[in-house]
Amino acid sequence: MHAEYYDWPVLRSILKSLNVISIKPANSRGALKNIITALNNNKAVCLFPEGGISTNGELAPLMRGFEKILAKTCTDVTVVPFAIKNMWGDILSLAPKEVRKQQK
Repeated sequence: MHAEYYDWPVLRSILKSLNVISIKPANSRGALKNIITALNNNKAVCLFPEGGISTNGELAPLMRGFEKILAKTCTDVTVVPFAIKNMWGDILSLAPKEVRKQQK
């Protein structure tokens, strides 16, 4: 999870208990190591390879972090691609207010 949200005091203890991994975009090496460790320990990892929430409702180019993670794991990892659709304009999206109002 993006460190900006992970570090919210209200959420942090809950997220830690759920083993959510904090990712700082400017320095993601530690997070990548934590993800590789989790996969090597047969943990499920959900990763959004776009690297962030859409700012325009369109799919962004995929970042290469997931490729690096898969190359460095010691176990066979099954990758299950999926998409979360129809979220643009939702209160949790980064859509402008005028777009969110139209969606209601």
